[in-house]
Amino acid sequence: MTTATFWENQQSGSHRQPTSPGLGNTNTYLVAGNPWLTGSGITGSAANNGEVYVDFPRVPRSFTIINRSSGSSAGGNEIIVHLASRTDPNVVNYRHFITLGRNDSYGFDIRCKRVYLSSKAGDVCEWEMHAELTGIKVDEMFNVTGSGIDSTD
Repeated sequence: MTTATFWENQQSGSHRQPTSPGLGNTNTYLVAGNPWLTGSGITGSAANNGEVYVDFPRVPRSFTIINRSSGSSAGGNEIIVHLASRTDPNVVNYRHFITLGRNDSYGFDIRCKRVYLSSKAGDVCEWEMHAELTGIKVDEMFNVTGSGIDSTD
């Protein structure tokens, strides 16, 4: 039995080339992502519908959002996290969101370009985010839509 050398495999094209990061590349999601931190506040103004959004610089492997609100409002300073804008009535009407109370956090193991955060009762809220970013450019990511995002189911 003969074993081909590395050079012979290169000549025949039968060797495996490393692939670039991409949506279908499993290895991109198996390794730890590059850390990325951000945070801000949400004001319940009519101008922004009490909503802010975060555009990721690269497609995340995962991200965690922490509600750091410290107020004592009747609304409880709750933040809702959603993947489509609240200007789409289906987001609220069909509860396509996660609610975070004061000092709650939630980790999302999903890929997306953007995430929205809103003040549930129009309160002023503070939040922080930690994300693990892949090497995938956001231009390669499709817009998330459909069931559980912005549809009627």
